[in-house]
Amino acid sequence: MLNQAYISDTRAPEVRFLVNFLEAIEKSSDDLDRSTSAQSIALDTCASLFSGLLSDRPDPRIQDHPNATVQAAKNVIEKNLDRHDLSPVLIAKILGVSVRTLHRSFSDSDDSLMGFARRRRLQKAHSELVRLGSAAKVSEIAARWNFADSSHFIRQFKSAYGATPAAYLKSK
Repeated sequence: MLNQAYISDTRAPEVRFLVNFLEAIEKSSDDLDRSTSAQSIALDTCASLFSGLLSDRPDPRIQDHPNATVQAAKNVIEKNLDRHDLSPVLIAKILGVSVRTLHRSFSDSDDSLMGFARRRRLQKAHSELVRLGSAAKVSEIAARWNFADSSHFIRQFKSAYGATPAAYLKSK
């Protein structure tokens, strides 16, 4: 149940999509009047779109609790690790907080915002490397997990795991 108002930027893609969908429904209302199955599909789709808008909205209380902001940011990072454009600006936008608030929230934690993202990407890359074994291609794994290049990935991997990816696989 919705117990508060929800305000969103009408230029946001998801809001524009919902508005366009509702306009299309309105234009085809004569056809919908003749088909109960089409009415049901339209209603379910509208409910799903609206529900998606509400479930992705930031909690208005998030700015008041730095630990909540850190945890919410980590959740956003986890969901978006594969995005090449993952950045403090994107994370702050998704959370509905300023970039400054986001960085300030991380100032008391053991990790920086993007340090956490790098570590999680490295962990995912490590898991993939182990899973693929000798069939693993370091350059492909580095690219998939958005490392600048293979050599950057190899340095990060060696720093975290004590060996290059190739040497690490040979030791396993």
